[in-house]
Amino acid sequence: CNAAISMCVHAARWQLALIIFSKAHQRSRAGVDTISFNAAIAACDKAAQWRHSLDILQAIHDSRLETTAVSYTAAVSSCASAAEWRWALWTLTQARLQGVATGVLEC
Repeated sequence: CNAAISMCVHAARWQLALIIFSKAHQRSRAGVDTISFNAAIAACDKAAQWRHSLDILQAIHDSRLETTAVSYTAAVSSCASAAEWRWALWTLTQARLQGVATGVLEC
C-alpha cells in the first residue's frame, strides 16, 4: 500500500493515491500505518489539497497512531502551497502542542 501511494505521489496522481489509501484503510486498519498516512498527506501536498491533508492528519490522531514531523510538515506545506497561512500556522501550533518538532522555521 505504501509503495503504491508513493508511486502515485511521484506521478502527480494525488486522487489515485487517496483512493488506494482509503481502500486500504477501510479494508484493514491494521495494514495502514503512520507511513501510509504520511504518504497520503504527501499526495495532498503535491496538489495543494490542504483540506484533505488536514483531514488525514486528524485521521492519524483518530487511529491512535503516532504523528511525526513528516506528518505535520507535509500538512503545513500543503496549506502553504494553497496560501492557507492561517491553517499552516494552526497546524504548526498543533505540532508544538503534541511535542513534535517539525523543523519548519517560524516567524
